Amino acid sequence: MQELNLLSELIKDKINKTLDTPRIELIRFKYVSEHAAGSQKKEAITPVTYKQKILTAKEEQALCDIKDPELSKALQGFLQTCHRFS
Repeated sequence: MQELNLLSELIKDKINKTLDTPRIELIRFKYVSEHAAGSQKKEAITPVTYKQKILTAKEEQALCDIKDPELSKALQGFLQTCHRFS
């Protein structure tokens, strides 16, 4: 626990470097004993499933024009998420 608290500044800096602007001001850790955690009621979590929307020809072509396959895959996932919430 003490080690995590000592590393919190380093963790915060690494996270903020990956973000467009620094958003994390403080990281705190809380110790929860296994006994205390086990006494809470555990509810079954049902995963939400979404149907994958078929991309339009224009969207497919735009993704094919991207030379970096990793970027193309990430943008395809982002586009699917945008369609899901629109």
